[in-house]
Amino acid sequence: MEQTTGLSNLIRQTFSNLKNSQPQLTLKENQVVLGQVQKLFPEQKALIQIGQATLVAQLETAIKGNESYWFTVKGTEHTGLKLKVMKQVEGLLTNKIDTAKDLLEVFQLKNTKQNLALTREILKENIPITKEQLVAATDVLKNTPNTMSSQAIHAIVFALKQNYPISNEIIKSLMSIQTSTPLVQQIDKVLQLIQAENNQSGAIKQLYNVLSNLTENQTDHFDKKLLDLMKNPEQLNGHTLSSKEVLNLKELHVKLTMSNDEQIKSMLKQALQQNEYGIEKPQIEQASSLPIKENQKLTMSNLEQIKTLLNQLVQQNEQPLNKTGLTQPSSAIQFKENQLLLSQDEIMLIRKLAANVPLLSAKENVLDLFKTLDTKIGLQDEVKLWDQLMKGKEELEGLLSLKNSLIAARNEIVSTLAREEVDQLIHRFNGQTLIQQDNGPTQQFISQYPLFLPHHQTDLTIQWDGKKREDGSIDPAFCRIIFFLSLPRLKDVMIDVQIQNRVMNISILNNNAVLAVLVASKSEELKQTLETMNYRISSIAVKPFEKENKVNIANQVQTIKSSPFYQGVDLKI
Repeated sequence: MEQTTGLSNLIRQTFSNLKNSQPQLTLKENQVVLGQVQKLFPEQKALIQIGQATLVAQLETAIKGNESYWFTVKGTEHTGLKLKVMKQVEGLLTNKIDTAKDLLEVFQLKNTKQNLALTREILKENIPITKEQLVAATDVLKNTPNTMSSQAIHAIVFALKQNYPISNEIIKSLMSIQTSTPLVQQIDKVLQLIQAENNQSGAIKQLYNVLSNLTENQTDHFDKKLLDLMKNPEQLNGHTLSSKEVLNLKELHVKLTMSNDEQIKSMLKQALQQNEYGIEKPQIEQASSLPIKENQKLTMSNLEQIKTLLNQLVQQNEQPLNKTGLTQPSSAIQFKENQLLLSQDEIMLIRKLAANVPLLSAKENVLDLFKTLDTKIGLQDEVKLWDQLMKGKEELEGLLSLKNSLIAARNEIVSTLAREEVDQLIHRFNGQTLIQQDNGPTQQFISQYPLFLPHHQTDLTIQWDGKKREDGSIDPAFCRIIFFLSLPRLKDVMIDVQIQNRVMNISILNNNAVLAVLVASKSEELKQTLETMNYRISSIAVKPFEKENKVNIANQVQTIKSSPFYQGVDLKI
């Protein structure tokens, strides 16, 4: 469940792209700007260049041509723009540091390393700013660890461009988008901390239930499909099951269906979470923390060493190993009283079947999953709340989301660590809402979905960029979508879909050579399916991530914009 460097780079690069967008210069009362006088007109009017923009302004005092000044904005472009001279720039500011120092001096702020870095970034982006905004921004920086200064500055610049208030909460939310920690890992950690919380109030119990529901019920259709195939294994397309395995699966189906739904779900979950040695993931993590002698390397070629470590672990748990170093079949999985047990052979048979079952094989499954996640997480709760209030509803509906549950339970949590983790998760969800950009006829934003799949957990990150229709939605005929996720076998996968007038160009980046063969074998089927939806594919290209010492996916996003044996199915959409 480790986040790849590539994905964190992608998120940070996308955030940077949003930050670096250049909106039209709009000046407001009390903002301070650095301007150069291009031309003087009668009646104390002048043509002033501010960054890349030029405008005609009424001046309160006489000034000289071809000189630079710090101006305070008085009035607006609608009522008549006036500029008041604060200070003439003495001499030539030869570099950005000199200009940044001059701005800090204008506002009478301390000339610290962090403040200089912030003002340099503001000047580079030509952002008009008030004294109140800069004071608030420097206060945020003062309370930010030095290691996080760069992220904080990027967040402040983005907030200024979006006209967001400069506060600790907003900047922390924007900073959280740049984190390298997977969302699934954050959610899982909060679940564990809430479960261990001493104060089990109503709000905390509600949060625990929402978290459990989010992490456990995403793939109920997969469990049903797995059971259906156990009953009729012959229906599995292209299966390589022996006649004995087919018979065993049918017998296993009868055995499982003797239990209730929750017991079946629990057995399937634990079977799928086991690795090829029959040891569950928590046990493996515990084994990896056992002491190893100095210079002693643990390798797959040294099986005796592995058995020794696993025996140490099992002895601690009072569970004997059999001759092969695996748990005894009768205790392969421990369940509650009167619950059925699965043998090791049955576990491996379930895993073999599951490896050939697509998790999301139908369009309806995918759409249902995303809609369900949107509702469960609650990223649009504020919009829903406002809509319901405007319609005069007395009882608010559908707002029992993870985000609202986190906010409700936050102040009742006793553990400092748990409260900090909850705060980080709230900030992250708020950050996803804040980075949505709506620039006139176009929209750009990032969606991140936590996928708790039966045998894998990962984040699916989607970047949307496209023309806006009259109803505010993205035009599906003119848009660009970049998908990124990490899969157990294929590892990092990026899919860049560019659509112009319903014609698609698809680029797939992945370092597994077999993917190109798989895509080629399915390309005609994909083209035919998309044609039924009135789309036409112009090209499908599969290529590896470029390598420069380490894979930097962020750089390859920019490139795209300018330009072992694999078995089973990870994710089919």
